[in-house]
Amino acid sequence: MSSTTRPDTSARGRAGKIVGLVLGGLALVVVGFYAVGYFAASDKLPRDAAIAGIPIGGLTRDQAIDKVETELGPKATRAITVTVDGKDHEIDPAAAGLGVDIPATVDEAGAGRSADPRHIVRILTGGEDRAPKVIEDRAKLEAEVAKIAEKSDRKGTDATIKIDKGKVKTTKSEQAHTLDRQATADRVRGAYLNTDVVEVSTAKQDAEISDADIAEAKAYAEKAVSGPVKVKVENEGEFTAGPQTIGKSITFAVENEKMVAKVDPKKLAEGIKADIESVDIDKPVDARVEISGGKPKVIPAKDGWEIDSTVAVKAVTDTLTKSGKDRTVEIKAKKVKAKHTTDQAKKSGVKEVVSSFTSAFPHAAGSNYRTINLTVAARLMNNTYLAPGETFSLNEQIGPRSKSQGFVDGSFIEGGVLKQGLAGGISQSATTVYNAAFFSGLEIVEHQPHTLYFDRYPAGRESTVYYPSIDVKFKNNSPYGVVLTASVDPSSPGKKGAITVKLWSTKHFEVETADPVKSNFYSGTTRYSDDPKCVPQAPIKGFTAKYYRIIKVNGKQVKREDYTWRYSAGDDIRCR
Repeated sequence: MSSTTRPDTSARGRAGKIVGLVLGGLALVVVGFYAVGYFAASDKLPRDAAIAGIPIGGLTRDQAIDKVETELGPKATRAITVTVDGKDHEIDPAAAGLGVDIPATVDEAGAGRSADPRHIVRILTGGEDRAPKVIEDRAKLEAEVAKIAEKSDRKGTDATIKIDKGKVKTTKSEQAHTLDRQATADRVRGAYLNTDVVEVSTAKQDAEISDADIAEAKAYAEKAVSGPVKVKVENEGEFTAGPQTIGKSITFAVENEKMVAKVDPKKLAEGIKADIESVDIDKPVDARVEISGGKPKVIPAKDGWEIDSTVAVKAVTDTLTKSGKDRTVEIKAKKVKAKHTTDQAKKSGVKEVVSSFTSAFPHAAGSNYRTINLTVAARLMNNTYLAPGETFSLNEQIGPRSKSQGFVDGSFIEGGVLKQGLAGGISQSATTVYNAAFFSGLEIVEHQPHTLYFDRYPAGRESTVYYPSIDVKFKNNSPYGVVLTASVDPSSPGKKGAITVKLWSTKHFEVETADPVKSNFYSGTTRYSDDPKCVPQAPIKGFTAKYYRIIKVNGKQVKREDYTWRYSAGDDIRCR
């Protein structure tokens, strides 16, 4: 028969009771400790309580708040100086969203009763010196720092170089300055209540093009414009490329992170063009046809010499880095033939008048400016020869109007008003040239009718001219040469004058047209002028004019052109 051994339960039971008694005792101690702390708390703060070194032990909550506000308040509201690269900027803590929650800080220091264990500990240990509870509005702080950044940041600038009026001018590069806004805001937050000054520096970044990067270009440019370059043309003459001309041809560009100076051949060629043309050289002369004694006459071509602009440009460019006497170079002119030969002129087909137009003009009392100015214009454009493909320009043929040409003051239209000015009245030549070209069938390149209508002109089918902006141009798009002749029958008291333009060639085009049609008439207003130069003006009707041109070759229509022009109404201008 087996026997069973029972465990000694009495020993374990005793141990458990002991543990329970110990834990219970500890609990009673803790509860007692907690109760003592809780009930020990009163309306006064612990004896050793302080905030930022300000003792508040034994004070009531309200007394502590008043004391801290009195002693800490000025410090909490004092401006913080932010020194950026040696320059001071001030930040107002309130504007930056920085402040101190004094009541909350006093409460945390141990004011009053609280079930918070930390509060109980502070009561029982007598309190401590606590840091103020800081209020922070990060958005406001960053906004104030941004204002400082806007003043302290600086964009970097590259070094620059240019040539102005033959002088090299440069500007120095500057570093970019950038304030780290986040880091600066952190520094300001850390300085609050601790120090009144925060010193920070902007990050510096060098410019892409430094002073050193333009040094070589500067040295080249200064040498290039250090004086004129004299170009001698062998056995023909010489011309000079001056510093300003040279300077205008030099360009600057960044290559491989450095500024490079180069001569632009096209700009230099344009700059010395007039200088080259001034050389007294026996230039080639194209053959042409003139009308003499009512008959065509061939003026033979003449071969001559020409200065090659490409050669001249290279010679000047190669001399730019030299000094003194070495800035003189010699080139050779080249023999060239005339572009339009004598044989071509003989075969040009100029043999008859293919179109002619005459327009009458009233006599101008006093200076008779119309006769004078139209006679000068006719002389300057008479016997103009156009080879096939060439274009006639009235402005190019007459050139800038001047008294040395023989022009005098006369009436002209500006802004719908008659005024006095040099060469007034020569628009009559423009109308006459335009109509001669119109009836010849040649291509009209450019023309513009007057703004006001004068009944001595065909409505719409007329033109004005004003140097250099308004011109009359037509192109010889026929297979034959064309000669323009012009003559003036002067006016006199009681007798109208007239200007006639003829185009001589071989008849190639046939032209059909009709009288212009007028419509949509309207009137202007009455205006009074105190201008000392006022010219009285009778009212002029405004209207729309329409006309057309049909061009045929060998009886077959090749083109139809429709034209419309709206004339302004001329005001009744009365001078006071």
